[in-house]
This record gives sequence, C-alpha cells and structure tokens, in this order.
Amino acid sequence: MNSGKVITVNSFTSMVKPDSADDKLADKNPWAFVSELSYGAEKLKFSVRDIEPVAKMVKDSLKDFQLIEFNPAFDLILDTSGSINNWALKYANSTNVFESGFDFSATQDIKKLKEALKRFSRFRYLKGLSINEQGLTAKVQLVFLDEQGNVDNEKLKSRTHFGRLELREDDVVYLRIINNGQKQFYINIVDIQPDGFINPVIPNKNLKDRNNNPAPLKWEDCLVRKYDTLFLRSLPISIQQPYGDEIFKVFLSTAALDLEDILTSKDEASVPPGKRGILNGLEKIFVNSNINENGTRGGVGNRLNTDQNGTVFSLNFQIMPK
Repeated sequence: MNSGKVITVNSFTSMVKPDSADDKLADKNPWAFVSELSYGAEKLKFSVRDIEPVAKMVKDSLKDFQLIEFNPAFDLILDTSGSINNWALKYANSTNVFESGFDFSATQDIKKLKEALKRFSRFRYLKGLSINEQGLTAKVQLVFLDEQGNVDNEKLKSRTHFGRLELREDDVVYLRIINNGQKQFYINIVDIQPDGFINPVIPNKNLKDRNNNPAPLKWEDCLVRKYDTLFLRSLPISIQQPYGDEIFKVFLSTAALDLEDILTSKDEASVPPGKRGILNGLEKIFVNSNINENGTRGGVGNRLNTDQNGTVFSLNFQIMPK
C-alpha cells in the first residue's frame, strides 16, 4: 500500500506527494483514503506597523518565537491605537481588535504580547477543528425558557437573524443536546470567547443552579444515550461581555471524555495524574492546543489517526449589547 502527504487543497481536488516513487501507481487506478489528520502546524502570519523604535524592538524580541512568521499577508497586525504608547493586535482587513493596551515603553509588555499571540493561535487552532465520526452526531441548541419552564420559541426567533443566533448581554439561555446519531456519546463543550479565553461549559465542577447553589456536572453526567436528549433546565447560562463572535466547541466521544481537567494543562505531562497516559485522541488534540513559552505546541504532536473516536463541531453565536 502506498502512502503520501497532501500538499495542496482546493474545493474539489487535492494533490498528494507519495512517500516513495512509483511510476506505475497511476496505471493502477488507485483510491485515496485519509489515514491521519493534521492540526495546528501552520505558523501565525504576523506584522508590525513600521513605527520606530517600537517596530524594531518588537521584531528583535520575537525573532526566536517559533509560533509566528513575519509576513505582509498577515493574520494579525500590531498597530497603534490612539498614540505611540498604546498598541493593539488587530485582525487582517478589519479594524476589529483582538487585544489592546500594549505600551512598549515598558519592555515587560513583550511578555504580554507573547501571551496574546499564543492565545490567538490557540483560539484559531480550536476554532478550525472539525472531525466527524460516522454515526456520532448531535444537535446542540441554546434555548430560552418561559416562566413555566417551557422552551420560549418566540424569544428564540426574535434573537435569530439570517439563521444566526444573536444573544444580548444578560440574556439567560439553557443547553439542549439531542442525540440524533446511531451511537451513545459523552459530550464536552468549551466556550471560546472573542478575546481567545477558553472556559469549560460542561462538564464543569463550578456550575450553580438558579438559586446559586453548587450544581457540579461531572463527565459521568454528560452521557447521552442513543436517541436521548440531555436538557439542562436547572443550569442557566448568563450571557456577558466581551461582545463579538462566540463559539461553543462541541466534543463527542464514545469513550469517557473529560476536558475540564486539562483546560489548564500545558502539555500531556502536566495533565492531572488520574488522566495521564489514558488520553484519547480528542483529549490529546485539546492538550496540543496549548503553546509553550518559546512558541511551540505541547508534546503530543499535531496528528490524529482517523480510527480514533470522535466528532468535533462548533455552535456559533454573537454576543451584543442590550
């Protein structure tokens, strides 16, 4: 069996470079199958507005930072925001700001800049994850409840525009998870804020109920059986700032899955002892989203074998002022 690496991709075709030469391969009418997926290997394209002495100082400070490459076709640009002593990370082709408040008259802001670049890269890495295991699917919804505890479809409709959910600050919504696939699964959901910060949604040891009493939701509670529904009516989600595009990243696994404990783990070695050595494919991907001080990723590699269980998708919505 021949193998190779995909080197270019467009909407309908891909080009594969074989690992070894075979002049007769095309004569065999071969079929191609994906055996391994790769994530997060691409460097972050970065630029700095050409204002001295800040531009030179920033470039010199980041010359050994492996996460980025200086490129005029940038993903992020470091630009002034009102004055020479106030800089911000801005998206390409947009005035939108990812993070602001950098003052490079104080050199310690280089460390702050590195942390912001790492957070953006992790945000981009997890945002782009999409994996599908056959028969492992779910419908995940954020819904409003009326005073009787029923789904308030009218309010949900009023917050939906062109098929996109637009929630307002101080809205309170609830998770409804429907297993519409062929397999039971464990579900984990993490919240990716517009500023790149990541928080556990479920499982979550710090959840509270409507009366502000502790109501922890453990990974064992996140099992959804075939054709069943998990409706978390007693666990309100209060919508707060920052404003912008928010993402709930959904992880489904037929094996037990608990991403909460590895949210703060920098690599596989720092995963809590009870988890170490038994990480499944999805958990390793999540650990690998962390970035070390020199701008390289955690120690589990950036590949996932396609025979490892899991489905990953996004629930996108927008947070707006009242």
